[in-house]
Amino acid sequence: MPLRRTTASTPAPATVSLAIYDEVRDLIVRGRLLPGTRVTEADVAKELRVSRTPAREALRRLQQERLLVPTGASNGAKVRLAVAPMTAGEARELYTAAGALEGVIVRNVTDFDAAERRALAAELAKAQAAFRREATKRTPDWDRLFELHHAFHEVLRTRLAGPRLRLLLDGLRAHLDRYEYFYGRLHGSGFEATFEEHDAIVAAIAPGRADVAERAVRANWFNGADRLAKVVQRAGESGLLRGFASAQHSTPASPRRPRRVG
Repeated sequence: MPLRRTTASTPAPATVSLAIYDEVRDLIVRGRLLPGTRVTEADVAKELRVSRTPAREALRRLQQERLLVPTGASNGAKVRLAVAPMTAGEARELYTAAGALEGVIVRNVTDFDAAERRALAAELAKAQAAFRREATKRTPDWDRLFELHHAFHEVLRTRLAGPRLRLLLDGLRAHLDRYEYFYGRLHGSGFEATFEEHDAIVAAIAPGRADVAERAVRANWFNGADRLAKVVQRAGESGLLRGFASAQHSTPASPRRPRRVG
């Protein structure tokens, strides 16, 4: 997947930095840049034909979000950046955190009147039906499937989350998506458990049963954590940085074609 090159004549530095950030972030999330891959500001600047200053700012932001992590020699040599590793433990942590937050969010359904709850349940059921149709195809479009799965949960967040909780969930989004893109297609074709869990959420929304809805949301995420962790363990954890320097030389297995910057 080639990087998009900057074409604007004199874009503002902040705009250039944001464009670089979006580009590299997308490559990481979608698995085009593999865990453990070295990423340098010089390579990014050369590939995108931009100066090193906005490239540096973009990589700094990705490091703050822990999509990039520092690596280097333990003898005090210059610290470099690599794409963050992916582990079964982190997958569980991310899914558990998302489930806890979304469980709190869904309790806000009690603020809706009966007509609003029925409308929300219908919107969720429509999103669930679209996800089910794609998931049960003989050969699903995996990218489309992940987008539809995200759309189901996005309905809950858009309709029920306040700004603070939404901000917390948005902070998890790239990391959650990364695991789904990288390992989700190795899950296989069995999504019956997910269908049942989504149906339980929809069923609790219409009558406004906040406690039941919260338990259903948490069960969906927590069970999903178990399912994903098993896939990660079976397929192998990717890009583990042993000490400081091994990620510079590792070639982790991936269901996608490796992509390097530079």
